[in-house]
Amino acid sequence: MRALHGARPLTWDSSLARKAQIWALNLATRKTMEHSPINDEGENLYYFSNTQSEIKTCKDAVEAW
Repeated sequence: MRALHGARPLTWDSSLARKAQIWALNLATRKTMEHSPINDEGENLYYFSNTQSEIKTCKDAVEAW
C-alpha cells in the first residue's frame, strides 16, 4: 500500500515498538482511545465498534485510513 503512494518501505524499530506497546497497554487499561502525548513519532489509531463478535485485522485498519 505504501508503494502505491510513493512511500518508502517501513523498517522495524525495536525501541519504537516498545514505546507503542507501552502506550497501547496504557490505553487498554484506561479503556480509552487517544493519541500519545509524545509527538516526535507518527501515530495512527484505529477503532471499530460492532455488536457482533467480528474480528478486524491490520489490513482492515489500513484500508479504513
